[in-house]
Amino acid sequence: MKAFFTVILAVFLAALVQADFYDSPSSPVAPFRPGKGPLRPQLTIAEFYAPWCGHCQRLTPEYTKAAKRLAGAVHFTAINCDAAENKALCGRYDIKGFPTLKIFDHGPRGPGEDYTGPREAKPMVRFLSDRLKALTAGKVRAVTNAKTFERFVVAPPEVDPVSATGALKKRIVLLSGTKTEVPLLYRSLALEYSNFGVPAAAAGTNKKKNKKNKKAKRAQAAGPTVEFVFVEPKLVARVTAHYNLTDSLVEGASTLLSIDAEGQATIFDGALKREPVVEYIESYVNQKPAAALESDRDEL
Repeated sequence: MKAFFTVILAVFLAALVQADFYDSPSSPVAPFRPGKGPLRPQLTIAEFYAPWCGHCQRLTPEYTKAAKRLAGAVHFTAINCDAAENKALCGRYDIKGFPTLKIFDHGPRGPGEDYTGPREAKPMVRFLSDRLKALTAGKVRAVTNAKTFERFVVAPPEVDPVSATGALKKRIVLLSGTKTEVPLLYRSLALEYSNFGVPAAAAGTNKKKNKKNKKAKRAQAAGPTVEFVFVEPKLVARVTAHYNLTDSLVEGASTLLSIDAEGQATIFDGALKREPVVEYIESYVNQKPAAALESDRDEL
């Protein structure tokens, strides 16, 4: 009987070692799969864990809760270091203890930065929100008064600095429903798409990746730059009148617009969530972000 329970325990432990905490399709945390999916230049937090680790088990509900709070704005991923396909990756990041959390400002590439703050949802959300705000300082044009209305709504967009033909930047405008704070999802999109032509996502100090970095920079140089504009509630009526949209909007609702070269606005009629908005923006600019085009199996 003792031998029987020993076998059962061994089987249970073996299954636990291979378990993935975030395998549920409804989980807001994306388990890492080597070579699967493009690398998008999003603010990313990665958890390196082992299924048998008690600290990891206690972190899971807090990490999941934080991921739900920041869904669409921050990419949450998790790497099971006991899984055979992830051992080389965990070794490359020199993971010595579990769980280890790393922050990647422009998508999961490079060495990352250790997160050493409290491992509860609330402080993690606060840290990542502040980080995203810092990363997007100056990337979202705020329309808060008559001067900024003239500059970012009436005036045509600036010439795209990476355009060979002198084309104007692509302009995306978010009309706020009730809040004066730029939504984190909109900041995340600005970080991703206003980086067209900017090699920040490809930057790194690893000499072995210089060749890949140069390739990514060349790809980025071909993409348009997108100008993101956020309009506070008190200026919404003025902006909608300028674009002749007054009768087309639901009062109090946030509205996303794209502006063409002639200054005509097209209203996005989908849900203001990451996936449909990304699809809308990519159809508008006719290109994905350069960092998302390059698939690198050695990176997260």
